[in-house]
Parts: sequence; structure tokens; C-alpha cells
Amino acid sequence: PDIIMVSHSLTGLTGPWKHIKGHGPMAAAMAGMHHLSGYPDAAPINPAQAFTDYVVNPHHSALAIMAALRHRRKTGDGQYIDLAQYESIAHTTGTSILEYTTSGRVQTRNGNRSHHSAPQGVYQCESIPLDGRIEERWCAISVSNNQEWQGLCEVIDRPDLVGDERFATFEARKEREDEIDSVISAWTANRPAEGVMLQLQAGGVAAGVVQNAKDLLVSDPQLTHSAHYREVVHAETGKSAYDGPPFSMSDTVLDVRPAPLLGEHNDYIFRNLLSVEDEEIDLGYVEGYIA
Repeated sequence: PDIIMVSHSLTGLTGPWKHIKGHGPMAAAMAGMHHLSGYPDAAPINPAQAFTDYVVNPHHSALAIMAALRHRRKTGDGQYIDLAQYESIAHTTGTSILEYTTSGRVQTRNGNRSHHSAPQGVYQCESIPLDGRIEERWCAISVSNNQEWQGLCEVIDRPDLVGDERFATFEARKEREDEIDSVISAWTANRPAEGVMLQLQAGGVAAGVVQNAKDLLVSDPQLTHSAHYREVVHAETGKSAYDGPPFSMSDTVLDVRPAPLLGEHNDYIFRNLLSVEDEEIDLGYVEGYIA
């Protein structure tokens, strides 16, 4: 009676859609994320890699489990938790729901732009050779107020734009985003992305390089400092880089161990935890229902 169990299904175990089968990308589409992801003049796209069922759903599961643990601490009773991935993901589209309920407007895709910043975009920088090919490099830039706009203009050596009435306010810049994007793109085109980021950050402008896997694993100074990627040796796959915990703890050493082999802990589980007799375990191996 004190067991806490969580079920993760696409739409939950009740309701008219309870028999629908699917996984992350399908749930994201149903919950409206695809509708908001992409460019205004293009089709909806899948928002990110494994974002929904690997990030959003576990977050809500953890909250539900914590609530159930608190309930058990008070009452001694466990609970069964029915988590619908579809409903969990719908939480991420809350701003579009708010916009519709307040104005009746259905929010559309904005590409890399924002309702709250202008200019904002991902701008192409100087390409580099990588693994026998030419790798495009990009830098994300976002300006949210007049001070940052002035900083941007100074960094790209266009102080004349600061006093230009066409760009004097957020609303004015929002109406001329295409024109501003052309100016920024001309400046970033022949500059290294890392240099663009550092120059803009020094000028008080939010900017970040669009990194690839090699950047993250080999040259990212912050991830190197925190030893985020750990080399782990697996008995079958050998040495590989694994993500470490994305946090540190003051009194606990956080280690990363390889995944267990199939059946590696069978004896411990059956004998020590479940108290299964040796004869029954041996029979399970012979008949194949224990791997």
C-alpha cells in the first residue's frame, strides 16, 4: 500500500484518446509545440531533439513523485501517478494560450525573432574548415532595450544608427527588423563566431555562439571547467564520453558509471531483494524467462 508508481503514456489512461499510441515528437505536435516552431513562411518543425519526453515529462514526473512522497510521509499510503505526456508538454505552450485567451489571436511561428527583443536572430559568421569540409558558423544575438541597442551599434561601428529616429525605440526597430538584420549580417559575415560573441558581450549585448558537438566536447571552456563530460569504460562498447550531472553538491562526489550489462544484477535482485529460491532461478534461465 505504500508503493508509489508512475505511468508514462502518450495521453494518459483515461479519456477519449487513451488508446492513442505515440512518443515525443507526436505528443509535441498534438500539444502545439510544432505550430510555434519554425519560420512564418515555412511548415511547422519538430522543436528540438528529445526535448519533450526527455526533459519536460521527467520534470513533471519528479514533481508528482515528490508530492506523492510528501503524501506518504503524512499518511503512510502510496499512490498511482498517471502522467499524460501530451498534457505535460502542453504546459510549455502556456504563453500562446494566454495570448489567445486575452486577445483572441493565435500565435504564429517567429523563426529566430522574439516579441520582446529587436533585433534578435542567429547571424552567419566566418566559415571554418572542419573534418574535410566547410563548416558554417553562427552567432545568436538579442537586443532587448535601448542601452543594448547602443552597445550593438558601437561594437559594429555604426554609431550613426543610435541617433537615427527610424531605430530610436523598440517599436521602431521591430518594424525594421529586416533592415537591421542586413546591417548585422554584413558585420558578422567575415568574423569568427567566437570573436563576434566576445565583442558583443563586452559591449553589454547578449550573444552566444551556435556550438556543435565538437565545440561542446573539446573546446567549451565552461564545460571543461566543470568536467561535464566524463570518459567511462563499458565492458562491451569500450571508452566513450558521457554527460556528467549538470550540477555539483557540496558534500557528495558525483560519479558516472557505465550502464549495466543485460542480466548483470539478476542474482542480486532475485536472491537478495526478492528472496527467490536457487532452483526457481536456475529454472528461469533454462526456460528462458530470465535473461
